[in-house]
Amino acid sequence: MLTHTPVQPAPHNDLVVTISSGTYAGLIDGTTPDVRQWRRLPFGLPPVGERRWLPPEPVEPNNDTRIQDATKYPPSCPQYLTAAPSIWNFLVPQFTIATVGQNKTARAYANSASEDCLYLAVWAPRRQRERLPVIMFITGGAFVNGGVDVPYQIPAQWVQRTRSHIVVTINYRLGIMGFPGTPALDQVNVGLWDQRAALEWVRESIAAFGGDPEKITLWGQSAGAISAEFQSFIEYDDPIARGYVMTSGSFGSGFTSANRTGLSFSAVAAHFGCRNSTAPASELACMRQVPAERLVTVASTLPGISFHPVQDNKTVFTDYVARYKSGQFAHKPAIYSTNTNDATGDLPFPPNPASVNTTIERIITDKVYNCPAATSSRLRSAFNPHVYRYQNAANFSNVSPVPWLGAYHFSDLAYIFGTDPDFRGASGAYENEVSRGLQDLVGAFVRDPEGVPGWPVFGEGRMVRTGRVGGPAVEVVEEGVVDAGCSVD
Repeated sequence: MLTHTPVQPAPHNDLVVTISSGTYAGLIDGTTPDVRQWRRLPFGLPPVGERRWLPPEPVEPNNDTRIQDATKYPPSCPQYLTAAPSIWNFLVPQFTIATVGQNKTARAYANSASEDCLYLAVWAPRRQRERLPVIMFITGGAFVNGGVDVPYQIPAQWVQRTRSHIVVTINYRLGIMGFPGTPALDQVNVGLWDQRAALEWVRESIAAFGGDPEKITLWGQSAGAISAEFQSFIEYDDPIARGYVMTSGSFGSGFTSANRTGLSFSAVAAHFGCRNSTAPASELACMRQVPAERLVTVASTLPGISFHPVQDNKTVFTDYVARYKSGQFAHKPAIYSTNTNDATGDLPFPPNPASVNTTIERIITDKVYNCPAATSSRLRSAFNPHVYRYQNAANFSNVSPVPWLGAYHFSDLAYIFGTDPDFRGASGAYENEVSRGLQDLVGAFVRDPEGVPGWPVFGEGRMVRTGRVGGPAVEVVEEGVVDAGCSVD
């Protein structure tokens, strides 16, 4: 959708890189001395003013040789963090953006956010001898939260350990700012176009950081996983990615709206005196004058409304099964993964462990995570046999601070990113083994998605499970162990 000017590679061990939009200085911190970090690189113009709610526009080529500072994290896209009791507020706040992630009582509009948020970050090892494969990671957060600086999702320690790949993480517009749903717009899922623009930036610019633009893996978690699968259907004749990783999310997980009536958008517009049911364009123009903080706060707190991707049959489709069966997607290898207790965080926050309804948790985990992963695996593998699955069962106290959490939604990311020992104590030997096992599984796929040693493909009826109590760190199990609660159509 966007075009960028290709760049010439810069020296791999240099912290100053030149790409089409300018010259940027990164940093090396004392914790990960073999990892170069550029934390704030623009991939689109600020979507403000008349560009609010429009698809992203590329940053103009810039021949200015002045060095720009890319050592500080960018603002997150506008978002509201609820104070409602949850595991994310009270137990593991490090899975929300860093600047407000530790505040358990005054969680509201993210004060670190800005509409000028179309930035990404790059983590690349030093002293590379060859072009490295690249991961572009899309953060989760139900399409309403997330960003580059989620503490548990900083990949520096993973890159430091392996020094075999580059990781890019991105911001994209969220909630009402990314998925307005109004009929006044031709494109209503601009947050998904932000993701595509970032992917195009990676293809055109990653060589400057030592990356191989022919070896890009698109990886997402939760809403990011749903997004990654969506992206394999958007412009599928030019997918850019050569492989996909969907962690705890796929098209069957939900979070989409069936139509674009604009009712939620109009409800927010009414709050600001902008509602105009007969002239949606006038309503849109009025809403462009409202400050983002007020928009997002009202859109996040008005009862009965939501802003998620809309089935527009351009970026989000009404029948993914039919599109899969007709081959209208990128026929690339993929990983679909889940956690044994993915739905723990979906339950009402319990006052004590006795109130946890494990039956409901199991049903939701199957319905929203396990069974959709099995369905997508079956449909995709009909066109490419290199489809893999894993289930994370790890339950360690420094990541799951109360036992009933189990291997909850998001928790496998701490082990893959290597951040498991960062917040509630060191990791033991077995936990380290689980972390290395997960890192190496994903890393092997990134290096060669069509040949992962020791990992059975989906059609063989087996999959990998990690961190099971009493078991090895990584083991091969029958798929039926995980999919027992799923019907096969």
